[in-house]
Amino acid sequence: MKFYVLLLLAIYVVGCVGKPEKAYLLDSTNIEDMTNRKFDLSAQVRDWDYVVLEQNDSCCLTNISRLKIVGDDVFVVNVEAMQSDIYRFSIDGKFLNKIGQQGRDFGLVTNVVVDTFNNRVCLLDIIDRCVYLYDYDGKRVNGKIACPWVGWVMDAVACSKDEFIGYYGFNKNNHVGYFRMDSLFTMRDTLSYYPVSSEFAGVLNFSMHAMDAYDGNMLLIQPFSDTIFHYQNSSLMPAYVTKSAPSTSTNIKMERYMDCTWLKEKLEAAGYYSKTSIFETKNHLWVGYGPNRLMFDKRIEKGVYFKDEIFYNSCVFPTLNFMERRGEQLMCHVKSKDIQALKEGMERSGMEAKGKLKKLFELEGDDLQILIFYEFK
Repeated sequence: MKFYVLLLLAIYVVGCVGKPEKAYLLDSTNIEDMTNRKFDLSAQVRDWDYVVLEQNDSCCLTNISRLKIVGDDVFVVNVEAMQSDIYRFSIDGKFLNKIGQQGRDFGLVTNVVVDTFNNRVCLLDIIDRCVYLYDYDGKRVNGKIACPWVGWVMDAVACSKDEFIGYYGFNKNNHVGYFRMDSLFTMRDTLSYYPVSSEFAGVLNFSMHAMDAYDGNMLLIQPFSDTIFHYQNSSLMPAYVTKSAPSTSTNIKMERYMDCTWLKEKLEAAGYYSKTSIFETKNHLWVGYGPNRLMFDKRIEKGVYFKDEIFYNSCVFPTLNFMERRGEQLMCHVKSKDIQALKEGMERSGMEAKGKLKKLFELEGDDLQILIFYEFK
């Protein structure tokens, strides 16, 4: 009798594992199209705060190209012309240390990958075509890892102590897409893709935050595709399918080209904006579409697709394009000129700043680099 019970249990388990998952559909039944109406996202903010990044003789910020938040550390890549610097800050904005020195330690670094499992910062040198590994304090922990394809890597996220998921903007074979590699940047394989209507299988160079790892789940977007994927069992599986306002245009024939900027412009002229970013929190799913955004509330299974516009609010700095996430908070980056422009606009409209926004307006300096953190209702 015991044998038959175990046999039935095994059959049940195998059946459950082998059952394909069905993607959650986001369409007009649960996503409201607000692109032709006013939608003030700042009204959805529960709380917000800001941090000023410290600058001194050892740290000069002029043009932040990449920013990564890991726990209580903030890693910043500053690129001005052909000069790149990598800095580490505390989450409250204090400058901690510099990582490497251009010319002495590397050629040109425009992005870093943070290995959160091994506490390393991977510098992607696109001139010397190699990877350098440093610890968080800025100490080199290896020699030089030759990596001829590093120039095509747009980003990568650590999944375990010896596995990364990354994506190409495009590579030498005119392919775009996701791949797996180990912690020493040894390519393992290209991920298999779930069939979608678009012939474009990967993420292009105009997607700045194409992956988001939250609470053990990794979501990934693909431009020109209505499908949002999650990483499971070494494969990309469908998690969501967007068939609301940002659905792929059926009048555009998708063909494979190395540089897809022209196709992006053609699609946008037809009213379709490709996915550019994705973030997940406990309560929401956020998808960027260039000038538009989709916010889906997982609690009530309803969402809104809206146009990114600045609305004046006496107590909240406008929610601009999100750059990073820290826990349940989403972050955007602003400069002195952004703050001054908002201040002047509110003054013209007769609106007076209050609370934290008033204190932000009182900050002095023409070269301020500020991180703003939002928590939503």
